[in-house]
Amino acid sequence: MATDKDLLRQAYMDGELSVEEIIRFESERSEEEFRALQAEQAFESVLIEKLEADCACPDELWQDIQNRIAASQRQPQTRRLVLWLAALAAVVTIVAGLLPGGNAR
Repeated sequence: MATDKDLLRQAYMDGELSVEEIIRFESERSEEEFRALQAEQAFESVLIEKLEADCACPDELWQDIQNRIAASQRQPQTRRLVLWLAALAAVVTIVAGLLPGGNAR
């Protein structure tokens, strides 16, 4: 479970502290802790930059993704059509049985 100290550290790393809280947080750190925080921030910045970099998705993978999306969108429409046809067949059967000359006795 995260402690208040952990939450405060994470808020600092995420840039969520006010100016006063930043000053207080930094003043309570040793030089070694402060350098470790700066190194972690630098690492996270580089990581975020790399993750956000424009990288091309292989055409084959992109086509597979598009095909799966299209198939998942078609499936509910097909299911709906089958249900409507089944309901229509049931209604026709009931009505045919109620009409004169039907098999209803």
